[in-house]
Amino acid sequence: MLDLIAPSHADEFKQLLKRLSKGEAPPKQLEIRATGADGNDFDALMEFAAASYEGEPCLQIVFRPQMVDAAIAAELEQLKVRDPLTGLANRAHFMGELEQAVAAAAGGRHHQSLLLVEPDNYDAMVSSIGLAQADALLKAFAARMASAWTSAPSPAGSPTTASR
Repeated sequence: MLDLIAPSHADEFKQLLKRLSKGEAPPKQLEIRATGADGNDFDALMEFAAASYEGEPCLQIVFRPQMVDAAIAAELEQLKVRDPLTGLANRAHFMGELEQAVAAAAGGRHHQSLLLVEPDNYDAMVSSIGLAQADALLKAFAARMASAWTSAPSPAGSPTTASR
């Protein structure tokens, strides 16, 4: 693996491996210089994820060349947190926000709340109107909720996160 790391970042990566071996949690991402098979260095992003191999826990490390186009990078960031159909925050983003709110409440911050809105008999409705119409309905429902949410007053400092 060290052959993938450019010499200018080898020591930093070795230090990270030492910290990981002592039980420290990995960073979500690490920006480094990597060396390609052709010997040329390039900017890369290492992403870390817990995984298992043959039933044993391990750490998955993915190297990705860094994107130069800022517009594409911004669009990818939006895709990570937004549902492409509704435009609302996706489940993963919602769960992260919920964890932060629960931690804040457990830490003594008050004024935490959760509003769950879900269509009644959704599965039966999808069966009767079809998936395409259900998607159109969800999109319209999300637009209505988003407009109502953004027009409603919110207390100072409160997050405004919606999820499908």
